[in-house]
Amino acid sequence: MLSTLILLFSLQGFFQTGESFITPTSIKKSRFNSHNTKNLIDRKCIPLDDIGDIIKQETNKFKSEDLITKASFPFACAWGLFAGACQAANIGIIDTVIDMEHRSLINHVPHNHCLPAELTKLCPVDSSQNINLLSEEPYSMNKHIRSWYHHEFGKYNKLHEMPVSQLSDNDMQWLVKKMNDRQFSEDWQRYMHASHGTHVAGIISQDNAQAKIFSIRYLAEDDQIPHIDFEYFHKSASKELSRSQLKNLAKKHLLELANLIVESNQLKFKQLADYLNERDITVVNGSYSTHLGFIHPYRELFDDREFLAIETQVKSIIFRGNLALYQQLIEKTPKILYVFAAGNDGSCNDLSPVFPSFMSSVSDRVISVASVDADGKLSKFSNYGMETVDIAAQGRNIRSTAPGNKRISMSGTSQAAPQVARVAAKIHDINEDLSPEEVKNIILETLDQTDELKAHVKYGGELNEQRALDRAASL
Repeated sequence: MLSTLILLFSLQGFFQTGESFITPTSIKKSRFNSHNTKNLIDRKCIPLDDIGDIIKQETNKFKSEDLITKASFPFACAWGLFAGACQAANIGIIDTVIDMEHRSLINHVPHNHCLPAELTKLCPVDSSQNINLLSEEPYSMNKHIRSWYHHEFGKYNKLHEMPVSQLSDNDMQWLVKKMNDRQFSEDWQRYMHASHGTHVAGIISQDNAQAKIFSIRYLAEDDQIPHIDFEYFHKSASKELSRSQLKNLAKKHLLELANLIVESNQLKFKQLADYLNERDITVVNGSYSTHLGFIHPYRELFDDREFLAIETQVKSIIFRGNLALYQQLIEKTPKILYVFAAGNDGSCNDLSPVFPSFMSSVSDRVISVASVDADGKLSKFSNYGMETVDIAAQGRNIRSTAPGNKRISMSGTSQAAPQVARVAAKIHDINEDLSPEEVKNIILETLDQTDELKAHVKYGGELNEQRALDRAASL
């Protein structure tokens, strides 16, 4: 049972919306439905259930020469050849496994003892500095993932991201054909899901030659929809039970699962805190969120009122557990600035909290990030919240690294968050004496303010990388 609980997380990338992965049919719906064109200014935070009171109650409880060296030999820090000459930030990425042998990432592996001449051969990467929180197995990447890439994925991603009005008839026909090709869609989804951590790592290390990346495998790379093993419940339900007895059994099972999910994360978080401190991590990116998808198979047993009551109970258990776990993690790692993706449900996080993004409303060392398109408008898929989402960054059609020395485009708050993490790391490189809170304040004080974002995120603006770096350099 415990081994299945680790899958209850959502990657905040474009191939997923809400609480489950997009299937070929739902891709079609999310791509062409008219409701996606609704004016985002109309989106408001309207209370949905009693979880709001629980949120308020619980959150109230917490509240020179070196430059020349780096310029002439930009990978010196990653190789560890000039000890003491580099002040690069150590960046932790909580995600799926990362292909650190990618030609654009290999130079960012800490203490990877590769000589420059060997880089073209992709010398073996030292994975001992990374950690696998999913099992007791050593950290490693399934090298078969690199072979999953299909040459048509690039065209599919490009057309999928384009407005329908800009597609030619031939392109539209090709796109629809691929959407209806079950094998192609499954292969595409599998590769994209497994590429998530590598894609995030590429965004963080872009134009940041000195960055040192530490991979924290917390999310599974498989392409299946996260699920719970319901064998226990189904065996019990197969007996001759009344509907009332089935309801009581389902409720008992759901509450047990909720508590088990929290308990299963306690040891992982202790391991994580120790790992982050031992490796002197200064910035952590988390492009994922927990979700309650395991509730829905029981939906048909209950009427609306009954299901809402049970859902609220489960939410309260998960909320209290997550809040305590993340609070402890943050308190035990005082030198770290955390950057979390807001989520891709297109909903208000103030009403239904998304973890770990919600922690930005509790701690001054957390930034929650929404996504904006190239025109600065809030992305249709992006979550928002005037209390629980801080800022926005570019998250639409972001091109970055993928397993097997590939580069692909993805969209999501998963792509927006590492933009902020990259800037935070660069600020640290400029002035390592700045505290995490000071780094966060620099980012918040240098945003590009817009009316739309003022109505949807706490600090009302989009990340401005150059302005933030200039401010850091001026201090």
